Amino acid sequence: MKKVVIYQVKEMLYDEVMKFVKSNAPKRFRYSNRFYKKADRYNSAVAYVLLCIAYGFIIKEFEVGKHGKPYFKTFAQYLSISHSGSIVTVGISDNEIAIDCEYKQSVDEFIIEKTFTKKEKKLVEKQYMKESAIWTAKEAISKFWNEDWYSYPRTEITIEENIIYDQNNPNLLLEFIDLENCSICIVSEDEDKSEVYWIIENDIKKMVE
Repeated sequence: MKKVVIYQVKEMLYDEVMKFVKSNAPKRFRYSNRFYKKADRYNSAVAYVLLCIAYGFIIKEFEVGKHGKPYFKTFAQYLSISHSGSIVTVGISDNEIAIDCEYKQSVDEFIIEKTFTKKEKKLVEKQYMKESAIWTAKEAISKFWNEDWYSYPRTEITIEENIIYDQNNPNLLLEFIDLENCSICIVSEDEDKSEVYWIIENDIKKMVE
């Protein structure tokens, strides 16, 4: 099983979500309240709600380990969380999984110059690949290995016959979801494709009521 839930925030159900998370996942509630911006607090908290929706019931609280990597203490399953702007994503799987989402405009020249290899820069220059796809792949791979680095020089993202992969980690399957303003990358060693579910405010309301 490999499931990904994506929520594009149209309307913040702030009070309802924060009340639900405070009641069922107090550690996550406290963690979410560390963020300065209201939208970031909401996105961090609603990620727990998405996990509950993914499982179909109110789950026990998850823990946060080294480098901020979330994990289940009581489930024999893996999870990953990412949020950027108005996009919140979670992934759950029987095996290790990592997910990253980034707003396209956030991938600037500094990131490209600092973290892209020469070959990756050429792919962007020749328009074979979008810089946001390369960056989300790098970030997701670093999450997968749970290492605190910007992925250079350990990754060499490339494309061959329309398949994007990492030459330095060929055993990893990279799945991409390209939205108008955001790129999402899912990384795993599982050859099966992820089941992707799109969540709207009504789904959030049903879970938190």
